[in-house]
Amino acid sequence: MSKVHELASTIFLVIAMLVGLAYSLLTSYNYRRGKLEYVVFPVYNDDHSQFQSFFFSGALLVGLVIAYYADYTTVFWSCVCLFIILLLFFSALFNMPGGFLKVKSNRMSLYGVPETIEMEEINAIDIYHDRIVVHGLKGKIWLASNIKIDHVYAEKIASYLSTNLVNYPVNINNQLIGN
Repeated sequence: MSKVHELASTIFLVIAMLVGLAYSLLTSYNYRRGKLEYVVFPVYNDDHSQFQSFFFSGALLVGLVIAYYADYTTVFWSCVCLFIILLLFFSALFNMPGGFLKVKSNRMSLYGVPETIEMEEINAIDIYHDRIVVHGLKGKIWLASNIKIDHVYAEKIASYLSTNLVNYPVNINNQLIGN
């Protein structure tokens, strides 16, 4: 009975990994086509994330070759592993920025801020090259730091906020203008 549980947990883990990687690739594809309903921007961890996917795909490929030639694995599991390697490789190749800003249902989600922010609580939003600062009405401050925003991304963020915050009296300050 324990062999069945081991096989089921392995299959579940492989399926979960495949679904996660496929979802990541689909999101990256939609980002490249401009079909995302939110704005994304680069963060300092993006390069590390991309390298990590390349590294793991290479390490899995070496492990797969060794396991296959040493007769440690079957053809089925070799094909599954090869598919995972390809998904990891393409995920690294078509890596999208890790930062995000979403406005949905009177709430804002921001990279690096663990809680969603009610739109009615926001007084002003400041966009800097390395952080986004959200000022609340009661003096509360939410901070998204460790980001890499240039003029282009700052304009995208400001435009997205202006479009989605039309009904709210929020001051949007792009601090990168003129720099």
